Amino acid sequence: MRPTAAIEQRRYSPSLDIAFRIAHAYGKRVDEVFHGQPDRDDRKED
Repeated sequence: MRPTAAIEQRRYSPSLDIAFRIAHAYGKRVDEVFHGQPDRDDRKED
C-alpha cells in the first residue's frame, strides 16, 4: 500500500519528520495538512 493511501485510511501515523516532509512537498504548514484530532477510541467521554 502506498504511504499516502495508508495515511488517508488511518492505517499509518506518520512521524513528525515525515509530516514535515509531506507538508513541505505541498507547500503547506504541518497543521494545514494534518489535523490533530484523536481517534474515536482515544476520545474522553464527558
